[in-house]
Amino acid sequence: MAKAKVVFDEAITAAEATAIAKATSSAELPVGDHQVDCFVHIKGCIRKGEDSEMTPTASVPILAALGLAVKRMGFQRDKFLEILKDSMRDAINGEKAADIDEVTAEASAAVKKTLAALPKITRKGSTTLVGDLTVQKVAADVAAIRETVTEGS
Repeated sequence: MAKAKVVFDEAITAAEATAIAKATSSAELPVGDHQVDCFVHIKGCIRKGEDSEMTPTASVPILAALGLAVKRMGFQRDKFLEILKDSMRDAINGEKAADIDEVTAEASAAVKKTLAALPKITRKGSTTLVGDLTVQKVAADVAAIRETVTEGS
Protein backbone atom coordinates (compact mmCIF):
# COMPACT_ATOMS: atom_id res chain seq x y z
CA MET A 1 0.00 0.00 0.00
CA ALA A 2 1.29 3.47 -0.86
CA LYS A 3 2.25 5.74 2.00
CA ALA A 4 -0.28 8.52 2.60
CA LYS A 5 0.98 12.02 1.94
CA VAL A 6 -0.15 15.60 2.21
CA VAL A 7 -0.73 17.26 -1.14
CA PHE A 8 -0.55 21.05 -1.20
CA ASP A 9 -2.22 23.12 -3.87
CA GLU A 10 0.45 24.42 -6.24
CA ALA A 11 -0.45 27.96 -5.18
CA ILE A 12 0.75 27.27 -1.62
CA THR A 13 4.35 28.38 -1.15
CA ALA A 14 6.96 26.49 0.87
CA ALA A 15 6.76 29.23 3.53
CA GLU A 16 2.98 28.83 3.77
CA ALA A 17 3.27 25.03 4.00
CA THR A 18 5.91 25.41 6.72
CA ALA A 19 3.68 27.89 8.59
CA ILE A 20 0.83 25.36 8.47
CA ALA A 21 3.13 22.67 9.88
CA LYS A 22 4.44 25.00 12.61
CA ALA A 23 0.95 26.14 13.53
CA THR A 24 -0.39 22.62 13.83
CA SER A 25 2.60 20.79 15.30
CA SER A 26 1.73 21.65 18.90
CA ALA A 27 -1.99 20.89 18.67
CA GLU A 28 -3.20 18.09 20.97
CA LEU A 29 -5.33 15.54 19.15
CA PRO A 30 -7.16 12.69 20.86
CA VAL A 31 -6.60 9.12 19.68
CA GLY A 32 -8.72 8.11 16.66
CA ASP A 33 -9.53 9.14 13.10
CA HIS A 34 -10.65 12.74 12.58
CA GLN A 35 -12.11 14.13 9.36
CA VAL A 36 -10.80 17.57 8.35
CA ASP A 37 -12.47 19.91 5.87
CA CYS A 38 -11.95 23.62 6.55
CA PHE A 39 -10.30 26.83 5.39
CA VAL A 40 -7.82 28.69 7.56
CA HIS A 41 -6.01 31.98 7.49
CA ILE A 42 -2.48 31.86 8.91
CA LYS A 43 -0.56 35.06 9.52
CA GLY A 44 2.85 35.69 10.99
CA CYS A 45 6.54 35.33 10.25
CA ILE A 46 8.76 32.26 10.21
CA ARG A 47 12.55 32.21 10.01
CA LYS A 48 14.65 29.52 8.31
CA GLY A 49 18.20 29.24 9.67
CA GLU A 50 21.34 28.33 7.75
CA ASP A 51 22.32 24.68 7.35
CA SER A 52 25.29 23.61 9.47
CA GLU A 53 27.77 20.76 9.80
CA MET A 54 27.51 18.41 12.76
CA THR A 55 28.83 15.18 14.18
CA PRO A 56 26.16 12.57 13.40
CA THR A 57 25.72 11.18 16.92
CA ALA A 58 21.94 10.84 16.55
CA SER A 59 22.10 9.27 13.09
CA VAL A 60 24.60 6.51 13.86
CA PRO A 61 22.78 3.19 13.38
CA ILE A 62 23.28 2.15 16.99
CA LEU A 63 22.28 -1.52 16.64
CA ALA A 64 24.59 -2.01 13.67
CA ALA A 65 27.47 -0.21 15.44
CA LEU A 66 27.02 -2.21 18.64
CA GLY A 67 26.70 -5.45 16.66
CA LEU A 68 29.97 -4.73 14.90
CA ALA A 69 31.65 -3.86 18.20
CA VAL A 70 30.44 -7.12 19.80
CA LYS A 71 31.62 -9.10 16.76
CA ARG A 72 35.08 -7.50 17.01
CA MET A 73 35.45 -8.01 20.80
CA GLY A 74 36.61 -11.61 20.47
CA PHE A 75 37.13 -13.34 23.83
CA GLN A 76 36.07 -10.14 25.66
CA ARG A 77 32.58 -10.26 24.08
CA ASP A 78 30.66 -11.52 27.15
CA LYS A 79 32.30 -9.02 29.50
CA PHE A 80 31.68 -6.21 26.99
CA LEU A 81 27.98 -7.12 26.75
CA GLU A 82 27.69 -7.15 30.54
CA ILE A 83 29.35 -3.73 30.81
CA LEU A 84 27.21 -2.39 27.97
CA LYS A 85 23.97 -3.61 29.61
CA ASP A 86 24.93 -2.06 32.97
CA SER A 87 25.97 1.20 31.29
CA MET A 88 22.73 1.43 29.30
CA ARG A 89 20.64 0.76 32.42
CA ASP A 90 22.52 3.48 34.33
CA ALA A 91 22.13 5.95 31.45
CA ILE A 92 18.38 5.22 31.24
CA ASN A 93 18.16 5.91 34.98
CA GLY A 94 19.72 9.34 34.41
CA GLU A 95 23.26 8.65 35.55
CA LYS A 96 25.90 10.51 33.56
CA ALA A 97 29.53 9.47 33.26
CA ALA A 98 30.80 12.92 34.25
CA ASP A 99 28.83 12.62 37.51
CA ILE A 100 30.57 9.42 38.63
CA ASP A 101 34.32 10.14 38.88
CA GLU A 102 37.23 11.58 36.98
CA VAL A 103 38.13 8.24 35.34
CA THR A 104 34.74 8.08 33.66
CA ALA A 105 35.05 11.78 32.83
CA GLU A 106 38.23 10.86 30.95
CA ALA A 107 36.33 8.02 29.26
CA SER A 108 33.60 10.46 28.22
CA ALA A 109 36.23 12.78 26.75
CA ALA A 110 37.71 9.83 24.81
CA VAL A 111 34.24 8.97 23.46
CA LYS A 112 33.68 12.60 22.40
CA LYS A 113 37.06 12.63 20.67
CA THR A 114 36.16 9.41 18.84
CA LEU A 115 32.78 10.80 17.79
CA ALA A 116 34.43 14.01 16.56
CA ALA A 117 36.46 11.87 14.12
CA LEU A 118 33.28 10.64 12.38
CA PRO A 119 32.46 12.22 9.02
CA LYS A 120 30.31 15.34 9.42
CA ILE A 121 26.77 15.54 8.07
CA THR A 122 24.70 18.56 7.11
CA ARG A 123 21.98 19.53 9.54
CA LYS A 124 19.10 21.49 8.05
CA GLY A 125 18.72 24.97 9.48
CA SER A 126 16.04 25.32 12.11
CA THR A 127 12.68 26.87 11.36
CA THR A 128 11.48 29.18 14.11
CA LEU A 129 8.66 31.61 14.64
CA VAL A 130 9.34 35.34 14.71
CA GLY A 131 6.69 36.59 17.08
CA ASP A 132 3.26 34.97 17.08
CA LEU A 133 1.69 32.93 14.32
CA THR A 134 -2.08 33.28 14.28
CA VAL A 135 -4.40 30.68 12.79
CA GLN A 136 -7.99 31.62 12.16
CA LYS A 137 -10.67 29.33 10.76
CA VAL A 138 -12.41 31.02 7.83
CA ALA A 139 -16.14 30.50 7.49
CA ALA A 140 -16.97 29.20 4.03
CA ASP A 141 -19.47 26.96 2.27
CA VAL A 142 -17.04 24.09 1.71
CA ALA A 143 -19.57 22.00 -0.23
CA ALA A 144 -20.25 24.84 -2.71
CA ILE A 145 -16.53 25.45 -3.22
CA ARG A 146 -15.88 21.74 -3.70
CA GLU A 147 -18.67 21.61 -6.29
CA THR A 148 -17.18 24.62 -8.13
CA VAL A 149 -13.70 23.03 -8.14
CA THR A 150 -15.12 19.70 -9.38
CA GLU A 151 -17.01 21.43 -12.21
CA GLY A 152 -13.85 23.23 -13.29
CA SER A 153 -11.79 20.00 -13.48
